[in-house]
Amino acid sequence: MFPKSEGGFILMDILLTISVMILMTVIIFPSMKYIMNYSNDLSLYREAKTILDIELTQYASKPILEDEEYSIDGISTTFTFNILLENNKHLACIEWYEHNIKKERWCKYAPNN
Repeated sequence: MFPKSEGGFILMDILLTISVMILMTVIIFPSMKYIMNYSNDLSLYREAKTILDIELTQYASKPILEDEEYSIDGISTTFTFNILLENNKHLACIEWYEHNIKKERWCKYAPNN
C-alpha cells in the first residue's frame, strides 16, 4: 500500500468522499420530496376545512333554496364549493386537486335553518 502523505488527500479519500455524498443525495432527495408533498397535502386539507367551515357559517344565516356551486381561490389552489339537497338535508362539499392530479373532496351537512 502507498504511504499517506501528511500534506493532503490521496485519491482514495477523495473518491470515498464523493461516493458517500452521492449515496446520501440519492437517499435524501426522494425522501425530502415525499415529505414536502405530504406537507403540502396537509396544508390543503387545513385550508379546505377552514373554507368549508366559513361557507357553512354563511349559509346558516340564510335559507338555501336550490343547489349551488362556485369556485373559491385559495392560497395555493382553486377550491370548488357546492351545496346539494340530499334526503331533505343540505350537503356542503368542497373539492380540490392535489398536485394537479388527484381530486379530493370533503363534505359536511349544513346546519338546519
